[in-house]
Amino acid sequence: MTLVWTLAVLAAAVALTPLMSRPLGRALGWPLAAFYLVATAVFLPAVTEVLNGKTPEFSVPWIPQLGVEFALRADGLGVLFTLIALIIGAVVFVYSTKYLDEGPQLSFYLVMAVFTLAMVGLVLANDLVLLYICWELTSLASFLLIARSGVGGEAPSMRTLLITFIGGLLLLAAVGLMIGKIGTGNVHEVLTSSVWADDPAFTALIAALVALAACTKSAQFPFHVWLPDAMAAATPVSAYLHAAAVVKAGIFLLLRFTPAFHDTYLWHAILIPAGLVTAFIGGWFALQQSDVKKLMAYSTVSQLGLIVAVIGVGTEIAVMAAVLHTIAHALFKSGLFMMVGVIDHTAHTRDLRRLPALYRYMPVSFTVTILGCASMAGLPPMLGFVSKESLLTGALDSPYGSSLGWAVALGIAAASVLTFTYCAKIVLNGFVDARGGAEAAERDLHPVDPIMLGAAALPIVASLPLGILVGVLDTPIAQATRAAFGGHGEAGHGVHLALFHGVTPELGLTLIIVTAGIALTLVRGRFFAWCEENPFLFTGADVIDGVHTLSGKLGRALAKPIASDDPMRHLASIVVSLTVLVAASFLTVRGSLAPLQPNLNQPIDLLVLVLISCAVFLVCSTDSRLSATVALSAVGIVVTVQILALGAPDVALTQLLVESLTVIVIMLVLQKLPLTFGKAGWRRRPIITVIAIAAGLAAGGITYMFAARRSRSDLALEYINHAHDITGGHNIVNVILVEFRAFDTMGELAVLGMAGIAIVAVLSTVRHEFLDPSPEEDRNYVPAPEIPLRPKGSPAHRAIMSAWGNAAAVQFMVRVLTPILILISLGLFLRGHNAPGGGFIAALVGSAIIGLIYLSTSEDRQIGPPRLPILLIGFGILIAIGTGLAGYLETGFLDAMHGHIGPEHVSSSMVFDIGVYLAVLGLVMMSFNLLGTSGLLDRTGREEQTRERADEAFEGELPHPLRTVRGKRWQARVAKRRARVGASTSHVSDGTRPEEPGR
Repeated sequence: MTLVWTLAVLAAAVALTPLMSRPLGRALGWPLAAFYLVATAVFLPAVTEVLNGKTPEFSVPWIPQLGVEFALRADGLGVLFTLIALIIGAVVFVYSTKYLDEGPQLSFYLVMAVFTLAMVGLVLANDLVLLYICWELTSLASFLLIARSGVGGEAPSMRTLLITFIGGLLLLAAVGLMIGKIGTGNVHEVLTSSVWADDPAFTALIAALVALAACTKSAQFPFHVWLPDAMAAATPVSAYLHAAAVVKAGIFLLLRFTPAFHDTYLWHAILIPAGLVTAFIGGWFALQQSDVKKLMAYSTVSQLGLIVAVIGVGTEIAVMAAVLHTIAHALFKSGLFMMVGVIDHTAHTRDLRRLPALYRYMPVSFTVTILGCASMAGLPPMLGFVSKESLLTGALDSPYGSSLGWAVALGIAAASVLTFTYCAKIVLNGFVDARGGAEAAERDLHPVDPIMLGAAALPIVASLPLGILVGVLDTPIAQATRAAFGGHGEAGHGVHLALFHGVTPELGLTLIIVTAGIALTLVRGRFFAWCEENPFLFTGADVIDGVHTLSGKLGRALAKPIASDDPMRHLASIVVSLTVLVAASFLTVRGSLAPLQPNLNQPIDLLVLVLISCAVFLVCSTDSRLSATVALSAVGIVVTVQILALGAPDVALTQLLVESLTVIVIMLVLQKLPLTFGKAGWRRRPIITVIAIAAGLAAGGITYMFAARRSRSDLALEYINHAHDITGGHNIVNVILVEFRAFDTMGELAVLGMAGIAIVAVLSTVRHEFLDPSPEEDRNYVPAPEIPLRPKGSPAHRAIMSAWGNAAAVQFMVRVLTPILILISLGLFLRGHNAPGGGFIAALVGSAIIGLIYLSTSEDRQIGPPRLPILLIGFGILIAIGTGLAGYLETGFLDAMHGHIGPEHVSSSMVFDIGVYLAVLGLVMMSFNLLGTSGLLDRTGREEQTRERADEAFEGELPHPLRTVRGKRWQARVAKRRARVGASTSHVSDGTRPEEPGR
């Protein structure tokens, strides 16, 4: 339970962060740092067990249907990376209390806390699905922390998200393949499976996917571009995520899968070259930077390349070296990043060309920076010296012979020369050389904050005693090495670390590195200036931007054939593609089609065919949109008859109700369109005919190939035989929707919600065609006359009223039908578990009430409060999700709970059905309100058009009975409104706006 309590403490920190943000402001870092220290203390029993050779575990079923567990396991690797995340995180939070601006910093602290929780979950995960989820959460946290930096962080955050998204897809593919092949998601069982030895091709495939996924997160070539981009984020983010944590997630993944792939040739072939190339180009790019933070970013890329290359060697000594350098790098690089923030706060710049000789003003900072750079450069007695020597030792331990070992070691040595040189650039250009000149030296410097300096110095200073007494790390590194080889055998037992191992080849290479570095440092004036003045012709960001531009051009070229508002182009491309696909499928499977089932045809089928054919012919031949709508509705009604004949009353009732509501919605749209269709030119008619015939043939071909050629499937028989025993319901269709496949239904509810949002969004973009412009939008502002836009009904209303009779009769009918429909809706809802009905059908009946109420009014008016549809949709989805979460009280998400109230069987799926009911009702109400009440007043602002609209609205559409009964009163209102319109339009010429009347 220690592992669970550790995550619980971190989860509590996430939950309390929003509550503490406003009262504490940037000082929120103090309680969060305390939370991390408490989590570390809670985790210490697990650390003790691991150091004693044990592996504490915790596991509970999470998604039992898929075999997914919430499984945690602490081994040497998990302990190491957990302590790095917690301890460095606490230090960074203390540093942030003085670095950040005063005031609430919720977005920073909340995302940082979520990241820590995800990172600790990642390194302790013992289930592949949990590991993948935590992996993606770390990527999202990194994206958000970069994006919150403002305009300058937008493009870098998107590039970061793109690269890490690619890595996430690669890892997802690997996870899916491993679970499918091995049959389990348990990480320990997967890594110790015999499949890696028995199936070399599968092993090579997974090794490549995992290696590439890790390279995206650990910023290895060619994916290294995102890390320098990430420097747009605040310095605490860089110190924690981009030096000690996020980039270490990629290193952790490589070490975690080393037991499976350390003997795989492709693993070595990917990691060694990628690591060495990354180490060298990262060091070279670092020398070209004048921004010390960007320099640190490229130095991080270089150091990570060294670790990846040595992991690629794959031997026990090499993995031990990678683990040791991971610790050293987390200490000195997090501290150095925070020192960059100290310099920036003090000198108000990070540009090495503008800094004064800071060693006079910041002697303590100067000393701390020297220690950090000495550790990064691999100088004794710092921990970085021991780890750099270990990297060389691990490289020489190559399993492919001494030649390859020396090649890797020399590559590391060459990159280390660059490391020494850019470390010298940080120290000398930043504190001694005063490249900014005398003016820079006289600049007012901000006092160094002791809390910031102390937090930055802590991890760097810790490298000094750890370097001298490095033997205290023998057991932790031995256990981490043992975990990296699956926890079996003698791995890690030979670890013995020391500051000095005598005269060795590694020491000789170190002397060469230091000598070459000193030589370049002595000519630093010319060398550094030359590096800065001769950058590469392009950067990784330029490459990504170029690919983005090229993709945009390609996309526009591909879309050009259908880049038109003419729906025929879009329809043609879809139908042609479908026809080609169906034709190819038919030619492929025509010889292997199963025979049709017997007794398919019934006498009613011929009648249905004739009626549908006549209705379709009328749809295609009529010029009237209203006639086409009526004919189209006839098609739907006849199809309902066919469904009833097939014995599917649920589907038939749904079809009939959807058809009725769809016709009403179409009528609402028709009131905005001309009464007749446009005439197709003689050139287009043959094309239209061919497309229509192709669509019919494609649909017919699909039906012919796939319908009625098999008996009931095993799944269908399973539903028939066991649905009642499992759910207590006799209506198989309904229990499939709300229990067996409730997750699909919840997804459809989300689609309904998005459809509602889309309706609002689309209509809001064209409201300017119907509503008045604001003064800010239109200088020639003309307020609308206070007139109803369609005072006595739209053309759709008038057509329906003329068919049904007067409004009073229709309203009386609605008063009679409404309670009946409510009872029918309630009955369908309650009986849905055992008989035709359910939440969806009941909601459609309820929606019919809304449709009748809307049609019974003499004016186009809104039904219900404006926000009611959105609330109905939102509450419906929330109820569905809440029902799913309640399923955890039983076995899992959306698992229905059953019981009895007296003799009646009840299920939590009924509550889920309530969510379906509300969401459907809200969508239909929103459709009626938005499509039926949009204005028709054009925003031209011209006096003549406004007067014409007023005349048409108040005279042309005045119902005849009202004209005779209240003609004088109506004419007086018309005159008053005309006067107001005239007064409004008289101000257009000088661009002013009269005082707006109350509207």
